[in-house]
Amino acid sequence: MTNVGAMGEDIAPKVAPRLRFAPGSLLVPPATAVSLVIETGWVGLFKKHRQIECPIGVLLPGDRIEQVAEHCQARALTPVALRIDGDPGKGRQELDHIFRQCARSRLTATERVLDLFSEVYQRLESSGSALDEVFELPISHAELSEILGINPGYLSRVMKELKNARKIATFRKLVRLLGHDAVNPLETSAPATMGEGNAHSTN
Repeated sequence: MTNVGAMGEDIAPKVAPRLRFAPGSLLVPPATAVSLVIETGWVGLFKKHRQIECPIGVLLPGDRIEQVAEHCQARALTPVALRIDGDPGKGRQELDHIFRQCARSRLTATERVLDLFSEVYQRLESSGSALDEVFELPISHAELSEILGINPGYLSRVMKELKNARKIATFRKLVRLLGHDAVNPLETSAPATMGEGNAHSTN
């Protein structure tokens, strides 16, 4: 006699295992995991310099962490859910983000904000997590200032100027891009202007 229950288990779709991390947790891939894909949440990438964690980038839903986690620490900035995937992938977009983040330091403070927001939207849109030029920014103002390398007070001023210039609009944790003139630092060699290029030290 056929065991209907067992047969149902054989044909039922298998759900990929998931790992969940609280904000502030280090993301350590299990030794058995071939690849880990971010399903929800933002992950900060850090390098240690003189025992201080220096932010060097951020991973978003749809990104894989194994390609970059080998070279830096990955820490949950928000509640994070990871899906264990059998396909290792190529990790190209994650590495491109690191290169862009490094090149972004050459831009003015205003250009850094616009470029990061533009990049975040493009990456979230490609994974189905953003639409119609609107995306969620779940991290704190302080975390955003660290990622951008801009003093928190100066970042507040830049954000206000961008809103007044109708480049962006914000509502709680949502950001809407109103213009499309962000500067991709990988496509330009123009140096940052004096002062804004060193915005992190601005009081």
